[in-house]
Amino acid sequence: MLKKAIYVIIFVNLCTLFFSMKLDTHAEELDKNYQGNSSNDIVQPTGDKNVGYPQVCIRTNAKPQPLDFEELANKCDEVAAQFSTDEERARAVISYLNTIIGSGSLGHAWVIIFNSDKPNDYASYSFGAGIGYVSNHNPKVQGYYDLPDRPFIAQKAVKLPSNMDTNQIENNIIPKLIAESNEIGNIIGSKEDIVGNGTFTPLTTCTWFSGSLWNRIFGIKDQVQFTSIFPDSEVHAKRWGIPALSDIHEIANPGALSQFILQGI
Repeated sequence: MLKKAIYVIIFVNLCTLFFSMKLDTHAEELDKNYQGNSSNDIVQPTGDKNVGYPQVCIRTNAKPQPLDFEELANKCDEVAAQFSTDEERARAVISYLNTIIGSGSLGHAWVIIFNSDKPNDYASYSFGAGIGYVSNHNPKVQGYYDLPDRPFIAQKAVKLPSNMDTNQIENNIIPKLIAESNEIGNIIGSKEDIVGNGTFTPLTTCTWFSGSLWNRIFGIKDQVQFTSIFPDSEVHAKRWGIPALSDIHEIANPGALSQFILQGI
């Protein structure tokens, strides 16, 4: 079963790559750099010892700079203009956005729970393009998760609530996020979740998953902000052939999360 799941993941990634290769490559890269300078990297392989244990950390390697949606929208317009039908435009734009976001060029976000200050006593959670839910506790995708020594720029670390543990997170909270990602993916016409890991889309990204996971762990007591305003969504929905986007007015991005953590904005 594990081998079959891995084959499916590889197949989906190859299909995404094959389709994206058909696009005009001049639209692939964004001009702005959203990843931080390596000189500012922080590494804490056992978390923040000043916080105590068990602790929850939400981390990102993005600059405290929200995504420039105008630049991204212009790139998507270029992609959509290469196709004649709404179905083709929608598929192309979603594929392009998944490629850009999934590449990590806009930054990445993830959650790690450190049970103690002992090495490797942790649980890592995030969302990946073409994969969905990734964790060192998810046997379907072993090897794809974020390691505890992955460098980051911004981190919020808080003790895990006394009424919460990893079993509750993995059995109650994460399955609901996976189901929500599938529902959103279905609404915007993205790929179907084949292996039960959820659906990575431009709306259900690593930042969406990590920020949503954090907020559900802590409830209203300690929320993080991880979205930016998505302007003119009705216009873009029509241009890109994705009607459901007209109801979307905020989009998760790691730069917004980084800005909230570092600057409180």
